[in-house]
Parts: sequence; structure tokens; C-alpha cells
Amino acid sequence: MDEPTIIELIQPHIKHEFGSAYAGLESELALILYDNVVKPFRRDHGIVDAHTHFSARQIVENEAMPDIFTAMVLERNPKWPNRDHYIAQLLASQGKSFEYWYGTASPKQKWMEMAKVFPKLAGTEVYKWTHRELNEILGVKGLINEENAQRMWREANKKLKDAKYRPRALLADANVKVLATTDDPLDDLPSKKPLVIGRMSIIPTYRPDKAMNIEAEGWVDYVDALCDKVGEDRTLDGLCRALKERHDDFAKAGCTASDHGLCEPFGYNVGLKDARDAFKRVYTSGEASDDDIRIFKSFLMHKFARWDRQKGWATQIHFGALRNQNEHLLELIGPDAGGDFGQANMDIATPLHDLLNEYAATGDPNKDGKIVLYSLSPSHYAQMVQMAAAFPSVSLGESWWFNDNKQGMKSYHEIMYPTLAYTRNAGMVCDGRKPLSMWARHDNRDRLMCNEMAHQLMYGEFPKELAQQTMEDLMYNNQVRIYKLKKAISRAA
Repeated sequence: MDEPTIIELIQPHIKHEFGSAYAGLESELALILYDNVVKPFRRDHGIVDAHTHFSARQIVENEAMPDIFTAMVLERNPKWPNRDHYIAQLLASQGKSFEYWYGTASPKQKWMEMAKVFPKLAGTEVYKWTHRELNEILGVKGLINEENAQRMWREANKKLKDAKYRPRALLADANVKVLATTDDPLDDLPSKKPLVIGRMSIIPTYRPDKAMNIEAEGWVDYVDALCDKVGEDRTLDGLCRALKERHDDFAKAGCTASDHGLCEPFGYNVGLKDARDAFKRVYTSGEASDDDIRIFKSFLMHKFARWDRQKGWATQIHFGALRNQNEHLLELIGPDAGGDFGQANMDIATPLHDLLNEYAATGDPNKDGKIVLYSLSPSHYAQMVQMAAAFPSVSLGESWWFNDNKQGMKSYHEIMYPTLAYTRNAGMVCDGRKPLSMWARHDNRDRLMCNEMAHQLMYGEFPKELAQQTMEDLMYNNQVRIYKLKKAISRAA
């Protein structure tokens, strides 16, 4: 009699097959919560996402995606250069360099090479969500490997030609109700009023990093371009007027939040004269000292938070990000192509002290603004929780990036919830760049939430009477409240 294979030995112990409808749910109670809370709620209310990098123009123009590699990994169309950094970075570690994946080889050649090495990525979150996109959204079954590559290429590309798999239809099938894009003040928004496509609102988010990054190469040129766009003089006061005018324009287009990517979250109280002097020095010389950076960014952050408070917007602050650290990748592709990681062991309390005291200290919604903090390093989580406990108008953003795995998101929850109310979670944001990814990323987080709630219910740590409401808050209600999304939802109803 033949010895049993390893697959035969382990099969009786497998609760859910890879890629099955209940994969990732760790108990019968979690499965019950998923079937009876998550699925009906998502069906009735859909997804809202306050932070993505989708291209609104890609959705408006709604062109068919040309092939599965382009749709899933790397879109080089200059109109909407979406990339999945996570996949590209892992592929570059498996024998083919960044030059290959970003180079001139055809999408089919890249797909075939990807299929050869993809089995080595099993267990990563990238492996899981990529298969969810292919197997569950497109209905192309099987594992990505060399044996299946040709068939998957044919079947997926055939599906992508169908109108059901164009960008709008994919997002509609995911039941996306509100999608917030990320937009520079210099960008021409696709609409001067709130944009509604089908039953989905697309709203911009005001992201003025290029105006604030006084130390960056090209900052002077950016200031010139922005001031020229709105007819302002090239002084600090002119720049602020230009930024305020665009802030007002974004509001007309439905914007409900600003967003700020900082390594160190500067928010010191700074005088106007010091800020004018810093601006003049750097604009004239092209060189910024550490003091210039601290003064200028702090001054602008108080401006943005004040304008946001006046409009009832949320102020999102993403800190701890060391950008473009792989210089080879930066030279090859340019900025924002990955190569980033978190800055650990950095003081965040001191630079945020003045800003939080000005805009988040009282708990009175008529006096405070709404500050949402995100960290790109888990080393900050404990202090963020303590800061949010001290400042009642601070919420904590649940970022996908750099927490793009089950354990990363779980550790965030484990540190946050013993101290803060669930209502202080600003909601799941997918950081998405591609229409195929939206549903899978939110659903992964929904399953994690079911596991956590099931564990607390099983061991008497959470009242069963409050379980459903709390899960609905985490999926949807918190984000609608914090980002004032009711109007956006009603416009598309």
C-alpha cells in the first residue's frame, strides 16, 4: 500500500481551502458574523473609502483595461499611471530586476515571468489578494503558476474586454458608494462640482504636499506654477492665497478632507514673520535648513487645519514615511513608485503638541477640528493611542499600506481598542490604485474584524447586544461621520 502524500495527510485538518468563500475566517462564530452582519450590510450600504489613489479620469473615461498584467500590476498609461507597488517590489526580489518589470518587455512576457515566480510568494498578503482579484472578481480559477499562465492570460484578457469588467462596472459590482481620490492643488479636477457616476460619488481630497515640501527639488518651480495658475504673486502670502483658492475649489467639487504626508508631523506654533523669512530664504537660494523646514511646514499645517475646521473637513496626517529610499528605483522610475518604509522611534508628540491643542483639545465639535492620524510605523501605535485619549477630537486612521498583512492590522487593533472607543477608528482605507483591488482589500479587513469580534464574544469580553452595531460602525458609520459623507452618499442614491 502506497504511503499517503503530504496533501492526503493534511487534508482532513484543513478548515477552509485556499481561495474558498470563507478563507481567513478562524471560527464558526466568525463565519456567522461574516454571513449575517458583513455580507448583508455591505449589500445594503456598500463601501466608502476616504483615501485612495484612484484616477477619477480613468473612471470617467472608463476604457477597457488592455490585459491582466496591466490591470493587476502595472499601468503605464500616462493619463493614469497606477501601479501596485507591493507586487512589483516582491517580483523584483525573485530574479528579475526592476528594469525588467518597468521596462520594455511586453505585458504578456511579464505575466509569464510573474507566473514562474509567483508560487514563491505564497503566504504573503500580495499572493492572497492577487488570487482574490483573479479567482473571485474575474472568475479565472486556479493558482498563478507556470502551468496555468497561458490559460489565465487568455481567460482574463477575454473577461477584461467585457463591459462588466471596465473600471466603473468593477467599482459598481463592489458596491462602492463613495470613493475619495488624492489630488494636488495644481491638478485640474475632472469636475468643478461633485462628481456622480452611477450610484457612486467620487470626491477629491486636498493633498498639498508639493507646496509644503520646501526642501524638495522642484519646490520653487511648483510654487511658480501654482501662483501662476490662480494669478498670485510669488511670496508666502501669495502662495497661501493660491492654496486657499484651490481649497475653496476643492470644496465645490465635494471635497471633505485634506491629506498631508509628512515624515515628521510638524505642527508648531510659528509667527508670520518667521514663516515669511523662511519662504524668502529658500525661494531665493533653493536650499532649506532644518529650521526652514520646521517653520514653513508648521505654518502651513496650521493654515490647512484652520481652513479644514471652517469647512467641517477632516485633516488627515500621514507621518513616519521615509519616501523614495531605494535610490536606484527613484532614478529608474521617479518618485512615488514604492521604495518607501516607516520611520521608527521618532518623536511625534512634541511636533504635534501645538496643532492638537489648537484643533483637537476640547471635544466640542463647534470648537475643534477633526484630526485623523496615520502612522507608517507600528512603533508609534502605543503613543498614538495615548495621544488620542488625551485629545478627544483625534481619530486614528486604519491604513492599509505598511499594514498590508493580517498581523499588521491585527496588532493595530490590539493596541488601540483596549484604550479607545471603537468610534475613534476612522475606518478602513485601501490606498487603492486599481479598480480590481477595492473589494478584496476591504473584504480582507472585514474578515479580520469578524475574527476579532468572535474572539471577544466567545470569551465574554464584549456584550453580544452591541456586536452588530460596533461592526457596522467599523465598516461604514465612523467614516461617514468623520468625513461628512452623508451628502456624497445621498447624491448618488
